[in-house]
Amino acid sequence: MENHRLITAMVIGKIPFSVLESLKSEMGIITANKTHARGTSSNAGYEMHEMEVLSLTVEGRRAEEVFAYLYDILEMDQPGRGMLLQERLGRCTPYTLPLLDNV
Repeated sequence: MENHRLITAMVIGKIPFSVLESLKSEMGIITANKTHARGTSSNAGYEMHEMEVLSLTVEGRRAEEVFAYLYDILEMDQPGRGMLLQERLGRCTPYTLPLLDNV
């Protein structure tokens, strides 16, 4: 069984739908999860921040490539933009869709 990685991006503000589209067209990734969140921390002076969280799984051999791609496209080098994390998964099942001839 090939090892897989979970990549999670926590971005202050919105993640444009175009990011998901480019993950498909540029990286061949067809499954990802995007959710909305808000929260605060004592470091932020207890101000509420709205953010979006993007999570996806990739094969271990592609993890660095996809991580770097997300880092660039989400502009994670900007101060206060958010966090980008990568972790090894113990198990992962590939998600595939059947080919439909009559669609």
